[in-house]
Amino acid sequence: MSLTVGIACTCLLTAFVLYERNIEAHNPNRERIFRLTQKVSFNGQDRDATFFFGVHAADVTAPFPEIEAYACTYDTDEMPAYLHGEQYLLDRVLCVDSTFLRFFPFETLHGDLQEAITRPEGLALSEETALRLFGKTDCVGQEMEVTLQGKDRAAVRVMAVYRQPPQGMVRADVLAPLTNRMYGTVCYILLREGTDEEAFRKHLSETILPCLSGKGTYKAVSLRESYFDTDSGESSVSCVSHREPLLLMVGWLSAVLVLVIACFNYISLNFSRLLKQVHMLRVETLMGASLRQVRIQLFTDTFLLIGVSFVFSLLLMSDLMRLFNHMLSARLTFGYLFSPYVLPWLVGFVLFLAVIPPAYMSRKVHALSESSYRLFYSGHKRRFIVGALQTFQFAVSVGLLSAFMIIRSQLDLIGRDAERFESVVELACDDESRPPIATWADEVRRWPGVESAVGSGSGILGWSVALDFPDTDAKGFLTLDMNACAWDFLDFYRVKLTDSVQVRRKAASLSYPAIVNETFVRRLVPAGENPIGHPITEYTHQDIGLREDWVIAGVSEDFRRRSLSDNIGAAVFLLHDRIQPDFRVLYVRLTDERAMGDVLSRLRAKWKETYPGRAFVYQDIEAQFARMNAGVASFSRILLTYAAISLLLTLFGLFGIVRYAVQIRLREIGIRKIHGASACRILWILSRPFMVYLGLAFVLAFPFTLYGMNIWLEQFRYRAPVTAADFLLPLFFVAAVTLMVVVGNGLRAARSNPVESIKRE
Repeated sequence: MSLTVGIACTCLLTAFVLYERNIEAHNPNRERIFRLTQKVSFNGQDRDATFFFGVHAADVTAPFPEIEAYACTYDTDEMPAYLHGEQYLLDRVLCVDSTFLRFFPFETLHGDLQEAITRPEGLALSEETALRLFGKTDCVGQEMEVTLQGKDRAAVRVMAVYRQPPQGMVRADVLAPLTNRMYGTVCYILLREGTDEEAFRKHLSETILPCLSGKGTYKAVSLRESYFDTDSGESSVSCVSHREPLLLMVGWLSAVLVLVIACFNYISLNFSRLLKQVHMLRVETLMGASLRQVRIQLFTDTFLLIGVSFVFSLLLMSDLMRLFNHMLSARLTFGYLFSPYVLPWLVGFVLFLAVIPPAYMSRKVHALSESSYRLFYSGHKRRFIVGALQTFQFAVSVGLLSAFMIIRSQLDLIGRDAERFESVVELACDDESRPPIATWADEVRRWPGVESAVGSGSGILGWSVALDFPDTDAKGFLTLDMNACAWDFLDFYRVKLTDSVQVRRKAASLSYPAIVNETFVRRLVPAGENPIGHPITEYTHQDIGLREDWVIAGVSEDFRRRSLSDNIGAAVFLLHDRIQPDFRVLYVRLTDERAMGDVLSRLRAKWKETYPGRAFVYQDIEAQFARMNAGVASFSRILLTYAAISLLLTLFGLFGIVRYAVQIRLREIGIRKIHGASACRILWILSRPFMVYLGLAFVLAFPFTLYGMNIWLEQFRYRAPVTAADFLLPLFFVAAVTLMVVVGNGLRAARSNPVESIKRE
């Protein structure tokens, strides 16, 4: 069981790492494709942003004859589509240049894919999307209505159906022509064959070109580097896949440690098994067996054990593949395990396990007599080897569990931030010919299952303005989120004011009161100055489209609305006494998740009545916040899984070692009982070595785990503290489970008749 689980985990993680490392393996131009990024400072964080104005693409690429072609892409999610009176939401829609297929050669199943991404009235569907909408893949010529790139609802025609590329970095349910280049896009370039990559990168990084800040430089990032670059703006693009490199490294290391534990179990349990084999070999030798026959027998015995474990591991991998893909957001298939990318590694790995240990053991065992084996492996030598192996196993289990505890603390921090978004649904409609959706708030608030409802002029993130500082020493951009709302919006999202009584009193005396957050004061207001009573525009250094009579009435505490890896930006709440005609967003907080279905049904019915012909689209704000921090949850799942597996395998080995220890100490236990030792005393004697091993394991695991997790926590701007409980609780848990195993195996021997055990010995 240990070997089967260890081999299965290692093979799955190895295949996963190989799959991710060989992204775009089927793309013939993958080595010549690069993504353009520019260094931008947002909210005090420097990062390589992929945000790119499509109108600049020709100007950026023109000075470089090494560039054969460029392609801009713009993605959107939840695009409404209408077909035969039914409404569908298409999740991943990618608007692309006509040169897109030169970069990413999607396989065409039906129609003309190049025509579909070139003609404004056309689009292409993936194989899965075509089956979902039309029940078949050959749907070329079918018409439907969509709302695309901020345009009104328009009729389009399906011109092609394609298949997603295997191991593709770019994945989309719909491909459509990119017609509006004013949107921020991702820009890829294709270098000519034979281009000196390093020389081109150096030339590009030294050339001043149009960029977000006016003039600046760009960097060329390869596809593989892009795939593992999760710190760029492209990491939020839904049609472009990314993978956290630390997750790959830790996952693969965890799998290797699990395999090592399994092998250690095999070595430890073989001490008792080999003693019987040594006795058998002596008998076979006396009966005329040759050295070659003995070695073949030992080799075959161990080789078959490894081989059978590998066969069982294949069955286990087949059963676990779907769960594994779900946990790691992977796309592995069982057939990929037997592809040229993985099969040589698996075969080499299994042959190593099946050939090297059996060859050594057959030579070693045959060279020992039964008495020499007992002397060599039943005394201090054996206890040292078993103690070292058991200490290592305990160290891995305690280390993984401690790492999981630290990650759980970070998840709890995310969970506390998410409480203000719990069970919140957002609806928005910009149809100015109809009543604003925010006017529904009073009616919806009275519905069963609704805790509260408020209106706003924008989403929770507000409309954002990137502020630069031309007249100051500050560099980069500061994101300013502005929310037009009523007072109940602050209560709805539990926004805390530094002095609520004084703020409301001050706001009552102002025609246009506003609340700013602590980051606004810290980043924009001169040190020592009180911003209360000053216009907002006094501190923004530029025109942000805001009237000068919006005056600061108070300050609110900061709260996180994005990933914990991002700094909190400046925020302004523009307060109104009542719902305004331009409030086009409605927020509804449900009493619990069970009310979701009924409330959404009533909202959908009212939507169709108020906004006929428009798609009913809502956002789950809690799920949106969770997606921004999905990497932590994924990391937590994989570490918990491998911590549980390592602990389980450790217990497998511990169970066998304790049984063997009890068997070889039956005579000692009997003599101790005759001399008056109690059952508790005997159980403590059996448990004491394992408690010592566990203590040594904790001393080894603590510094390595603390060092590794501090490196992981460095990616977060806001992090949970590492406490002693993160290490002591796993230690106590492993100690309790270990004692249960020892007591369960030793209790029968402690209660047995000592005369019988001595006579049997």
